Amino acid sequence: MSHFLGEQKLKFHINKTLVMIIAAMAVLSVVSIYGAKPLLEEANQGLYQQQIFWYILSIGVVAFLIWFGVDRLFSGIKLFYWILIGFLAVLLIARALGTIGISISFIPPLNGTYGWYIFFGRLSFQPAEFMKIVLIIYSALIINKHNEGKTEASFASDIQLFLKIGKICILPVLLIFFQPETGIILVMAFSILIMLAVSGIRKEWLVLLVAFIIVAYLGIIYIYFNHPKLIEMFLGSNYKSGRIAGWLEPEKYVIGSGFHLYTAQLAYGTAGWFGHGFSSFVTKILEPQNDFIFALITQDFGFYGGIITMILCLVMDFQLIRIAYRFPKTREKYLVAGVLGMLLYQQFQNIGMILGVMPITGITLPFISYGGSSLISYMIPFAIIFNMSSETINLGTHYIQ
Repeated sequence: MSHFLGEQKLKFHINKTLVMIIAAMAVLSVVSIYGAKPLLEEANQGLYQQQIFWYILSIGVVAFLIWFGVDRLFSGIKLFYWILIGFLAVLLIARALGTIGISISFIPPLNGTYGWYIFFGRLSFQPAEFMKIVLIIYSALIINKHNEGKTEASFASDIQLFLKIGKICILPVLLIFFQPETGIILVMAFSILIMLAVSGIRKEWLVLLVAFIIVAYLGIIYIYFNHPKLIEMFLGSNYKSGRIAGWLEPEKYVIGSGFHLYTAQLAYGTAGWFGHGFSSFVTKILEPQNDFIFALITQDFGFYGGIITMILCLVMDFQLIRIAYRFPKTREKYLVAGVLGMLLYQQFQNIGMILGVMPITGITLPFISYGGSSLISYMIPFAIIFNMSSETINLGTHYIQ
């Protein structure tokens, strides 16, 4: 496989470190999903086989994109954006029809959300997962173009950039929100905030953002224990306020909103250093192949299983930073910042909610939780990242694998 730089045909260098990290995550993912069989319904017993298929397909996607030319992802991003807008709009129509009793066979509601297309009864496609990737690529282009024409670092210039990014985000965010799906919106928001943070905006914005996150986090905890009615007033539904209650007092609400966290903590809290053993059944864990796969890993493999999982996540994150740091072009650097933002948010949220640090949300653990749309969507920017690594070597910037 080769890559063209100018008129010269250059050798493609595979980043072996990144390949080994992804391979290790693939093994952990398939083994964990296979081990979840005692917790899964009969219809889901073969999910580990499907996960193998998704990994094989995603590797093919990376190879194809590198062969096809990753620059075309940037040049064709507007087309991809509007195609996905169309898919998201159809999902919204399906939800509207569902309210009057009309159903579309290949867009069934899953857990009350109209977010998936289901083909042939098993193959699923979630447009929102791909939209978050499209927004990162689109935002990288906007930030790069904005900075090329920027003459000074001012608040006015920063606000102009915020408006440009907001213009492309508002429509997909609304379409995803009305599915309803808020988890992916949070992933999108955090990834774009990370991109903006490294884009050269004034530091005052970053101070305000960090202060807001800290105040919001501590404020929710304080208000819940001291003024609980305000939580219901602000969140506006028993379901959403119940998530806060289930997070902060899982034992008190074990029959209801605290059930997920309580059972997850029971599973890994009794696992010790080495776990209860592969494919064990300690308590009922809902969605052990998806949102609660970290609880499953720690239940089966204990403290060491959890530590190995977190180390794999951290090694991947640092490898992406390493690749971006050595690459000379800013457009791709912004893209890596967005991908890293997605990874960090999902890793912290998914593991944090199992440990009780964060409230329970429908956030999966990248590359480890089951899911074809999530895995393939992540592999799209990873094709660009693999290409960046190879191009850095060819440009002679002393990159060491």
